Amino acid sequence: MLLRSASTVVDLLPFGSIYVRTYEKSCIRIYGISLIDWPSSARGNNSDMSKPDAAEAAHFVDDYLPALLAQASHLISGEFHRIVRSKGFTVSEWRVLATLAGGEPISIGRLAEITVTKQPTVTRVLDRMEARGQVRRLAHEADRRVTLVGITPAGSRLVAGLIKLAREHERRVLEPFGLQRAAELKATLKQMVEQHEGQPVDEGGDEE
Repeated sequence: MLLRSASTVVDLLPFGSIYVRTYEKSCIRIYGISLIDWPSSARGNNSDMSKPDAAEAAHFVDDYLPALLAQASHLISGEFHRIVRSKGFTVSEWRVLATLAGGEPISIGRLAEITVTKQPTVTRVLDRMEARGQVRRLAHEADRRVTLVGITPAGSRLVAGLIKLAREHERRVLEPFGLQRAAELKATLKQMVEQHEGQPVDEGGDEE
């Protein structure tokens, strides 16, 4: 399963990069497009498009699930990422700490999958965070080729305040929809992620 058992990751809607963005990754598998780049790729080069065709395309985007998810993720995550940066964290550091908080050590590859971040980038972030004493690397007991990473007590204390702020932001985002609709939304997204986990993903950039 792509989702972790730690509730701080599974239910953290404002995190975007873990939960919503993890769903985005599943949509890449389903539809073969990058949701983060969807608005620009959807527009493309419309210089030769007739007005009726342009209108039809606009209506398609307005009612296309991956496009709607991408826009919602961009807006909601962007709101909270401003808070993250104001507290002195990078978005990548927030993603790593929120993923590891309250859970067992996981492989660096798995961490990259959950945070929807390229592994070389994760490795560089971990180097910085390990030097600060926020995370630690461990050898895998059964497979010495695998390096595990876990959060330290200092890292847990550091991210606790951000997780609280993330929960408050999530509450504000979901409050207009009511508790039942919010719970149904999360349950649906979790099911969709689980159903499509494990399928091949094209993580390359758009072709020019």
